[in-house]
Amino acid sequence: MHSDTMQFLSYNGDYDYEYVVLATQTGDTFSIVCWDCIDEAEAGKWFIVNWEMDTLYEAGEGDEPYQKEVLRSYQKLNN
Repeated sequence: MHSDTMQFLSYNGDYDYEYVVLATQTGDTFSIVCWDCIDEAEAGKWFIVNWEMDTLYEAGEGDEPYQKEVLRSYQKLNN
């Protein structure tokens, strides 16, 4: 499990899995799969984000597994 301080930028539910887009303090951005996603009203806020790599499967022909970051928990910081 990894823990990082990240800024929540946006939510994207257009794919097989829902994602949150987060930025590090240095400005690098990441899309992380989520089941309990951060509310879009929190855009721009900073969070302690706990995530880990997990195996996911795309729907469709072949169902090939792949590794992707998955959000396990988060805590909003006093912004």
